[in-house]
Amino acid sequence: MIAVLLILHKNWRERLKSVVILALSAFPWILAWSVRNRVVGGSFTNRVLGWHPIKLDNWELGVKTFAEFIAPLRSVRGAIKQIPASFEIILFLIGLGLLIWVLYKGVPYFLRPARAARPEVLPFTNVLYVIVYMSVLMLTMTLFDPATKFQVRILSPIYPSFLLLLMVLGSWLWRKKTVFWKPIIVLCAAGLLGMFASSQNLSVQNLRKGGDSFAGERWSASEAIAALEEIPSDVLILSNEPGVVYFYTGRPSGVLPKTEYGIANIKQPVLDGKAVIVLFRVNKADTETLSYYYELSRELYVRDFSNTWLFSAFPE
Repeated sequence: MIAVLLILHKNWRERLKSVVILALSAFPWILAWSVRNRVVGGSFTNRVLGWHPIKLDNWELGVKTFAEFIAPLRSVRGAIKQIPASFEIILFLIGLGLLIWVLYKGVPYFLRPARAARPEVLPFTNVLYVIVYMSVLMLTMTLFDPATKFQVRILSPIYPSFLLLLMVLGSWLWRKKTVFWKPIIVLCAAGLLGMFASSQNLSVQNLRKGGDSFAGERWSASEAIAALEEIPSDVLILSNEPGVVYFYTGRPSGVLPKTEYGIANIKQPVLDGKAVIVLFRVNKADTETLSYYYELSRELYVRDFSNTWLFSAFPE
């Protein structure tokens, strides 16, 4: 938003004034929440600076996730996949096209607002948002949070922007004198509405059976959750799913160490009864992750709750 304000206003007085108003409106809340995190959980962001490049399997997951958004119908995705690296090429062209467009529209107006045409606010803001969000997301994965994956919940914030841009493109084509585009736009709109209606119908049917994700009955009725609730409040909980711990116990949870040095250092607090380790979704872990879990469990008492493991000091 700061970049949008700096580009779309005509003079530096308006630009700086708008940026100051935005900063004073947003940053105090961010600062207050960070301080709250430090007081409650002992960390401003629960992240540590490091270097962990995005792995190939995560890139492949991102392509798969975007492919499901671009072509929701499985049969259509299957047909497109017949072409090698088809979705990779499509995503590259979309990203390159958006970057070129935002530079083509934004840079001339930023440097010479009196001579260049002002970019339209809606498409320009959404294109810039998509570029910045994806850039910051990849930077965060590389430097702060290697556990983040290119899943739907991570990529979904940019989906509305893509839909708005599609609407802007359709509106632009509709105003063209060529009649050819109008029936295509009508068919595309009808197809989108049909897919949305079908998805909403499935979502309602699934929600009638129980809560989604962590709100599901398999979590709320879990024996592992009941065991966590019995742990004294002065005992630190370390987990691969801190959100689950906080959601059901109201207590902050630490992130598991990844290095051998960190694993060695965490063992003694657990043996002293000052900390416990809880691992969720063990059955879905890959071979490398399971090896890491086994390394964590050495010399510790393990309670096996089927798909959840709880490591603690041996009971007296």
